[in-house]
Amino acid sequence: MAIIALTLVIKLALMPLTLNSLKSAEKMRRLQPRLNKLKKKHKDPKKLQEAQLKLFKQHNVNPLASLVPQVVQIGVFILLYKLLIGFLKTDQAISTTFLWLDLTKPDPYYILPVLAGLSQFGLSYLMKPKTSPKESQGTANDITASMGKSMLYVMPLITAFFATKFPAGLVVYWITSNLFSLGQQYYLVKNFKNHNKEKS
Repeated sequence: MAIIALTLVIKLALMPLTLNSLKSAEKMRRLQPRLNKLKKKHKDPKKLQEAQLKLFKQHNVNPLASLVPQVVQIGVFILLYKLLIGFLKTDQAISTTFLWLDLTKPDPYYILPVLAGLSQFGLSYLMKPKTSPKESQGTANDITASMGKSMLYVMPLITAFFATKFPAGLVVYWITSNLFSLGQQYYLVKNFKNHNKEKS
C-alpha cells in the first residue's frame, strides 16, 4: 500500500508536467500523417528538419516535453529497486509481505507480470500513431508503420518478461503508474475529441 501511495503521490505531483507531455504526445500522434507527407516531400534531411520544426511551432508542440516526467519515473524506479534489494540484505523490521507476495522477490504465480503486460498494452494502444493506409504508403512509411505495430505487441511482452525477474514491489509500482497514465491518456484523448467537435 505504501508503494501504491508513493506512486500516486509522485504521479499527482508530476501531473502538470505529465499533462503537458501527454498533450504534446497527442498532438504529435495527430500530426503523424502530416509528418509523413513532409518526409515524402523533403528528401534533404536539413530541409525536412526545418519543415518539421515549423510544423511543431505552428501547432505549439514540444517533442521533448515528455522527457522530464520519464526521467523522474526512471529515477524513482531505480531508488525503489535499490530499496527492495536492500531489504534482502538486512534483518528488516518492516514486513515485506502483501497478500500472496513477498515484495522483495518476483511474483511466484506470474499474476503481476501478466497485469504489467496488459497495462503496458493498454497504454501503448492509446498512444499509438494513427495513420490510414494511404498515408502509410511508401517504403519508409511502411517500415515505420510496421515497426510501430510490432512495438504495440512487443513492448507488453518485454514488460511482462522483465516483471517476472524484478521484485514484486517494483512491478506494483509499474502497474500503478501505467494505470494512472492510462486514465490520464484516456481523459486527454476524450477531451481532444470533444474539443474538435466543438470546433467543427
